[in-house]
Amino acid sequence: MRLRALLLSTRTVDPTVLAQAEAHAVQVQRPVVNVLVGFNVVDGGRLARLLSRALRYEFIDVLAVEVHPRLLEVVPRHAAERYRVLPIGVKPGVAGSLLYLAMSDPTDEETIRTVESATG
Repeated sequence: MRLRALLLSTRTVDPTVLAQAEAHAVQVQRPVVNVLVGFNVVDGGRLARLLSRALRYEFIDVLAVEVHPRLLEVVPRHAAERYRVLPIGVKPGVAGSLLYLAMSDPTDEETIRTVESATG
């Protein structure tokens, strides 16, 4: 489920406010999640938990996670800050290692593609 649909279906954000936040996000080249939280439209923790439940992803409290320093080298700092991601683990997969990320918006397919191409 896309973020927009989730926010509207759960009545977390008014449609007009969401449209304004989306327009502003394009202007400042930031994810809409950052705009919504930055302007106190929605609480970041509440939004993270909502996304976690809706997408059936594990909720990660990044303040409580101890990240190995080598993982911080996998995603360049500028990319991590821009796309609001934090590498939290690596696990073996069928086609190689799988990088696990904490993300402010796990529905952001552009961010996922960008991080995938940057990390291999």
